[in-house]
Amino acid sequence: MISKMQQETDLEVAIEGLINAIKERGANSVGIQLPEGFIRQARRISGEIQDRCGIPVIISGRPTYGACDIDKELLGMVDLLFHFGHAGESMGKIIFVEMRSSVDIRPVVESAIKYLKGNLISIVTTVQHLGMIKDAGEILTSAGKRPLIRKGSGDGLRYEGQVLGCNASAVDERAEEVLFIGSGRFHPEGIARITKKRVVAADPYTGRVETIDPEPLIRRRWGTIAKALGARVFGVVLSNKMGQYRKKLADEIMKEAKDHSIEAHLILLDEVREDLLINLGMDAYINTACPRIVDDMRHVILLNPDEFREVLRMRG
Repeated sequence: MISKMQQETDLEVAIEGLINAIKERGANSVGIQLPEGFIRQARRISGEIQDRCGIPVIISGRPTYGACDIDKELLGMVDLLFHFGHAGESMGKIIFVEMRSSVDIRPVVESAIKYLKGNLISIVTTVQHLGMIKDAGEILTSAGKRPLIRKGSGDGLRYEGQVLGCNASAVDERAEEVLFIGSGRFHPEGIARITKKRVVAADPYTGRVETIDPEPLIRRRWGTIAKALGARVFGVVLSNKMGQYRKKLADEIMKEAKDHSIEAHLILLDEVREDLLINLGMDAYINTACPRIVDDMRHVILLNPDEFREVLRMRG
């Protein structure tokens, strides 16, 4: 497991970069936005900035799910906004703080070897562990495997082997299996469903290794599609998050619905939550925001655009 000392070292390095940026920009106010995995560090970061720079700091209390999810309200209130834990192109008042981890991934990668059944293994991870992804490749090579590490395509992907919750294009098509290095099931489940490949998830913080089978995840999505076949009224969900606002796509979906004589209504939301969709009372919804939102729904039919088009195809 990662030690408290390692956590503090990572944070100290990040804070020094923040202090330098504040001084270079001459900022008089700062906002900080952190994902759930780092949010408990907000107090320390805020305190360090206030003590060393003598300027006010505002902590974003709303959750963030990626570089696509910037707190727009906070951005308008401060001179600089530091967004932690995700890779992105810093621009204007937004500075991304990637927070690389110093935890040694090699022990858990060695433990994961026995779970890998194939020979061609695509290795992927989140931005926190990219510094040691080559070490993972060397371990697999020593075990007689052929590691595949490549850069994916799309916004927010800047490094070889980097994946996002919504983008697994770094996974090589030739791979028989995927080795994911990181914590939680969010990323490996997304990888499994998107690529339809078996994923071995190795958590360097806990030392735990588990496997993710894509078939149950895929079956669940087909189950949702089947339920949508009987829907008469659709809501087309448009997110107003900075990196998830896809008005052109929403307009295309609305037109496709009209062309098929389907009643559809455009809905603008910040947080796409199940309770909000339930209250709207429509038969089914089409999501144009983060494609992983559909995985959070249990009592609402929420489709991604390609799934809605499959419904249209099946209806004839």
